[in-house]
Amino acid sequence: MPGPQTYTHRPTRIQAIQFLPENHADLRKWLTGQHADFEMTDTHLLISTLEGDRDFTPGYWIVKGTHGEWYGIAPDIFKTTYFERSVLTLVVA
Repeated sequence: MPGPQTYTHRPTRIQAIQFLPENHADLRKWLTGQHADFEMTDTHLLISTLEGDRDFTPGYWIVKGTHGEWYGIAPDIFKTTYFERSVLTLVVA
């Protein structure tokens, strides 16, 4: 088998909302509407993911993946990995 190869992450669309104190109502409405299994307080969000129950603190981005799976992403990683679709500009030559 050859050594390490270089790969590029496929572009995918996800839905996400940041867990912040000021958006608890919006987050709760979204998770409930998506039939997510979760519990939320002001300082913690416990959500069932493919890897089991995970506890997230404010600042984390809560993501619904392409196959309906749930996960959380730390703010710094989310910022370097994702961009809001509305800011994408298509340039045609």
